[in-house]
Amino acid sequence: MPITKIWLSWSSGKDSAWAIHELRNAGSFEVTGLITTINRDAGRVAMHAVRQELVEAQAQALGVPLVKIPIPAQCSNAVYDSAMESAMAEARTAGVQHIAFGDLFLEDIRRYREERLQSVGMTPVFPLWARPTAALAREMIDGGLRAYLTCVDPKQLPAWLKPEDLVQLCRIGLDHPDIHFEIFYGASNNERGWWDNHRAIDLGYRPTGRAEDFREHAFAEQAKLKPDPVGDFYQGGTFCGMEFDGDNSRIVDELKY
Repeated sequence: MPITKIWLSWSSGKDSAWAIHELRNAGSFEVTGLITTINRDAGRVAMHAVRQELVEAQAQALGVPLVKIPIPAQCSNAVYDSAMESAMAEARTAGVQHIAFGDLFLEDIRRYREERLQSVGMTPVFPLWARPTAALAREMIDGGLRAYLTCVDPKQLPAWLKPEDLVQLCRIGLDHPDIHFEIFYGASNNERGWWDNHRAIDLGYRPTGRAEDFREHAFAEQAKLKPDPVGDFYQGGTFCGMEFDGDNSRIVDELKY
C-alpha cells in the first residue's frame, strides 16, 4: 500500500494527540510535520495558549518536525489566511498535499478548512470526524492517553471559584496518583449545596473560599446568558451543550419536572 505524506494541524491538545495516533495506526499515512500557529507576541500556541517550549517538547517526543506559523495576537482573517498559504506552499515543496485535523463535529469549521485548502491545491483529512464523543473519550482513556491542564484563563471562570481553590484543583489533577481521566465539581464552599464537592474532597480538595460571597454577582451574570437546556441540566455551561450528542428533547423534558 502506498504511503501518503501528511501534515497534522497540532493544537497541543488531546484531540490532536489522538489524531496522530489514528493516522499512524491507519498504515496509509506518514505524519511528516506538525503545524502550529504561534502567538508571536506571547510566545504561546494560538489555540490553547500553551507555551511554545511545551509544544516543541511534544514534537520532539513524537519525533515529528514542528512547523511554527507566527501570527500577531490580534490577527485578522486576511493575515491568518496569508500565513497559512505560506505554510501550505512549504508543505507542497516538501512533497505534502494532505493536511489532517483533529476536528470532531463543527461543520462550519470543517467547511472553512475544506474551502481554504482546496483553493491552494491541498486535501484535508479528518480522522476523528463525527465520532461519538463519549465513546471516543473512553477509547482515549483505554488507549493510555493522559490529558493535563496546562493553563487557565481566570476571567472565563464563574465567580464561584476562588483562585487559590483553582490552584488546589489543578495540583490534585496533576499530582494525584489515582487520577487518569476524571471530571468532578470543585466549587468554593457554598452553604446552599448547589454544587456537590464530595468527589473533589475525597481526592484531597479543601476549599478556602465562600461561593456565597459572590451569589448576587453570579446570578446577575447568569441572567445575561442565553437559555441552554443541556448546559443547565449538566451544569457544564455552553461547552457542555456543544459537546452533547444525545437526544436534546429528553433533556428539555427532564427540566420540566
